[in-house]
Amino acid sequence: MQEVFAPWIEGHHERPLMKPFKGSFRAGDLRLIVGPEISINAIEFGTLAVHVAVNQVTVQMAGPVPRPEKILTLQIYCAESAIALRWSFLEMLKDIINVFPITPSTPRLRENNNPTFSHKKQSYSTHIIVNTGVTTVGLESINVRATCLLQGIRGSLLQTQIDRHQGMTLNLLLSAHSVETEILSLSRSVVLSNLVLPSLFGNFDIASEGMNKDWHFAASSTNSSFKVRDGPLEIIQITENFISTELRYIQGLAQILEPNADVDRSSVSFSSQKANGRPHVAVFLDSYLFTCTILPALSYQIKGEVVRMSMQPRDSDSSMSILNFDLKPHIHTVYGHTVGAMDAISVLHIPSINGQFTIERNPRRASIMFHTAIEQIDLDAAAVHSLLTTLNRPEIRRLSTSFKNNLTLLLDETRDTAESIREGPELPQRLFLYDAHVTLAGMSVRTSTVDRLTQAGTSQLNFELG
Repeated sequence: MQEVFAPWIEGHHERPLMKPFKGSFRAGDLRLIVGPEISINAIEFGTLAVHVAVNQVTVQMAGPVPRPEKILTLQIYCAESAIALRWSFLEMLKDIINVFPITPSTPRLRENNNPTFSHKKQSYSTHIIVNTGVTTVGLESINVRATCLLQGIRGSLLQTQIDRHQGMTLNLLLSAHSVETEILSLSRSVVLSNLVLPSLFGNFDIASEGMNKDWHFAASSTNSSFKVRDGPLEIIQITENFISTELRYIQGLAQILEPNADVDRSSVSFSSQKANGRPHVAVFLDSYLFTCTILPALSYQIKGEVVRMSMQPRDSDSSMSILNFDLKPHIHTVYGHTVGAMDAISVLHIPSINGQFTIERNPRRASIMFHTAIEQIDLDAAAVHSLLTTLNRPEIRRLSTSFKNNLTLLLDETRDTAESIREGPELPQRLFLYDAHVTLAGMSVRTSTVDRLTQAGTSQLNFELG
């Protein structure tokens, strides 16, 4: 009798622990298809193996950390996997919601008629480990299509809650051998990126009382390259089409999924405090290469090594954030494109730069304070002259004017979309204040002449400042 009705007997308020359990699942090929045959949404797995362990202690916790009462470990291995999501999936989801509308439920308070019984929530720990060989992800919308090839993914997700008053902790760790991404618009490649040995770590501390959240992110990559094939005007056009079409459609779908029902909340006692997130971000890049197209016959490239950036909130309500950055020496190159070749028009060697951004936001104003320090800059007069000559071309002036006009239209479209999403009265326009401080150790400009016959230097001119 005591074993069956233990929770209702005075002095026995805890649930019995779950017995240890192990299980395994293996499958050769597994495929899940949703949607019409013309536009298929599919998730495919090849050589899938899943292992489940409940209350199996595999790692001893160090220090005075209490052991959770429930431990769930899930290990997943997959040699090949593919995910394909198309725009028809959202359209199908909207049709299902229209046929079966979501009705909001009225929140109710739980009544405890037995004063001697106090429900104690057991502590638990969930650990998910993922290991895949090759993963292909494809996302397709009306105007944009993205494909991603990931090789050698290793992932770990640990969720722990020891005490409900202390909240829940999430730890995420992801790594891969390489990640290749391509973004296309109208069957035309727009952006290419390649990351070698990337890794991502995330930590989330979610408190039950007060809903305060601390988010910690750290990302790194050994070699990173990004290439924008379309010009700035085409990029703005693609972004504007995405905001006016896909984003507005997703906005309408989100409003359907979150029905606004008139619920009397006066008789319901619960905390309505808004969650406050405080992000802490750190980024480390060993080497990087960024290339963008300015005109069909002109491109711009930045190449360097060692980038370190960090961002953290300065106060508890996250209204002020600090961004620190450190760039080691890098090279800026402007290329001219000819038939089957690329010629460097101007090459500038920029020394190490480090600085800090202080960003403050409130309902009435936004302010940015910028401090930076630059080491000695050594420039070649011929490279500076070639760069200024290139920027003074009529095509560049026309591009600058068109870019400014199209950017204004894009900002107006973004503002209209944000106002349609936000509920409540219109907020007053915020003031924007900025304060910049630049410290330059010095600058040197040099030039030299060469004899055409002997190819020997005949004269040299140096201009130094600082």
